[in-house]
Amino acid sequence: MRKARTTRVAPRTLTEKDLHALERKTFRYFWSETNPQNGLLPDSTLGNVPASIAGVGMALAAYPVGVERRFTSRHSAIQRVLATLRFFTTANKGLTRLPRVTAVFIITFSTYARAVAPGSVSSPRSTRRFCSLAR
Repeated sequence: MRKARTTRVAPRTLTEKDLHALERKTFRYFWSETNPQNGLLPDSTLGNVPASIAGVGMALAAYPVGVERRFTSRHSAIQRVLATLRFFTTANKGLTRLPRVTAVFIITFSTYARAVAPGSVSSPRSTRRFCSLAR
């Protein structure tokens, strides 16, 4: 059996306009998919899926880019970040009907129902660092 020939395509150089469009689309994904009440971002757009702290971290990193590129206002980004940090602060204290955690921190939550996904815990070091900023 003969192998199919593949033609090489020269790599495309992205222009400033291309990069700006990519940044805008990326930011819009994080902004529109994140729950503004608690800052949680579902792991998938396919429906009722849990949110993980990894996705939340990516969203938190996208907000300063959005402000710098004028995709959102500084005030709106600050409100979103504070909502996220407050959620994790109160979740760690057991004030949001989540189990109190001392040695580990839950990394996967239900995005809207605030329920914990089974078997999803992690070290609380970075979460404590973020939560100290919200006080």
